[in-house]
Amino acid sequence: MRAGVSAGVSAGVAERRPPARKHERIAAVLESEIRSGALPYGRQLPAESALAARFRVSRTTVRAALAVLETEGLVVTRPGKGSFATVDDGALDVRNGWALAIVDDGAEPSADVRIATVEDPALAERAGL
Repeated sequence: MRAGVSAGVSAGVAERRPPARKHERIAAVLESEIRSGALPYGRQLPAESALAARFRVSRTTVRAALAVLETEGLVVTRPGKGSFATVDDGALDVRNGWALAIVDDGAEPSADVRIATVEDPALAERAGL
């Protein structure tokens, strides 16, 4: 049973009670944003550090909230890639790669490429450049 839903049922409707723990409250806010479309399906959620700053909690607390959402099928988290809102409550089909999965779901992937020049010959040699 999801945190925040009591065992008591009245007229077939689960009675909601406010989540008690920080990560449950954060999960509830993010769930609301996903279901409302504020975090559209298939979109990448803000980084853990950004969520931690937004909610004024540790990244550990944010990870716990994301784990709740992943258990509920609302996000999928990929190491090194981030967390994504699921598409129509189903995970992105990433068998052919993230970029194609995102394009297939109507979003545009993008990347920032930064090129730097090392002008110090000793530093360039140590870096193998």
